[in-house]
Amino acid sequence: MPLKARLHGQEIVSFDLTDAAFEALRGETALNMGCCPTRAIPKRSKLGTPFFAHGRRGDCTSGPETPFHLESKVRIARAARAAGWLVEVEASGHSPDGSLWRADVLCTKNTLRVAFEVQRSPQTLAETEARQALYKASGVRGLWLMTRHRQTLAERIYHDPAAELRTPIFFLDSAFQVTRFDCTLETFVMAALQRELVYFPLPGQSVEVVLRTLPDNCWRCKRPFQMVVNMNLQLTSKIMLSVAWEELQAVPELLAVITDRLTPELRLFHGIGELKLRYSNPRKGRYFSQGCPHCDGLQGDFYISHARMNNWDYLDGPGIPIGQMRLTETISRHRGRWYMRGEEGES
Repeated sequence: MPLKARLHGQEIVSFDLTDAAFEALRGETALNMGCCPTRAIPKRSKLGTPFFAHGRRGDCTSGPETPFHLESKVRIARAARAAGWLVEVEASGHSPDGSLWRADVLCTKNTLRVAFEVQRSPQTLAETEARQALYKASGVRGLWLMTRHRQTLAERIYHDPAAELRTPIFFLDSAFQVTRFDCTLETFVMAALQRELVYFPLPGQSVEVVLRTLPDNCWRCKRPFQMVVNMNLQLTSKIMLSVAWEELQAVPELLAVITDRLTPELRLFHGIGELKLRYSNPRKGRYFSQGCPHCDGLQGDFYISHARMNNWDYLDGPGIPIGQMRLTETISRHRGRWYMRGEEGES
């Protein structure tokens, strides 16, 4: 535990000391490591971070750390304090079954506890999940910052959203930037502790429902109309889930929102045809589809999909708000990811 030591039995933290006070510890024989009784030697890393090194290596399991790891812990601790949390670096604890854990930085506010871990060693995601389970059993929320697995973490957002929620892991680059949100480590820590880091979508979240349309001409009567191509479920103007028209077929709750709230008056105002079950000759059956507002000609899903992909720029407008809804488990099960309020996260 190189950031902590004990002087005459009292714990001291290296980065809490002034430069003069830290330098005055050199040669102090009563200075011991915080993790074991071994004498502590005050040092500075290549990045200038003050820390304590073992005077001799004995049986202590606390090994040396890289300058990057040391500096990361200091930055996290200072940002957490700035956010109004109590901070303990290199904190130890145990789960109800007695399993031990050690957090790089443990932040506490009232009954809330959040552990930040900076992982530079080649720890697998499965091992990270196991360590996260210890935190959860202990009533601690764990947030992980890794300097490895960058591509794997980017793919995980889309292929394993359950793990993304259960064990939040973010890539930290060599410049102390959290690349997911293109922000500094300090900004990320403060956002997380100030409830600005949110996972979306989750059951129970209340969202604004906005329909996105494209201008087109009916294949049958050639007259212009607006074709619904996307439904946006918006937590904020930047945090949203966009559901393509063809995806809506599998989500009855979303279809019900359209049929209940897209009234004839609203459709007439926006030039949208009726959305209902219609018979399709190519499909030899009925399916939920759109019609032309003039002749009720069926606008096929395949055509709508290609129209959306070929005219993506049209989807930047305000859309058509049709009210709010509370998300269900069915809607929230897929495509979840972490966002930072105020700006959309990037993978």
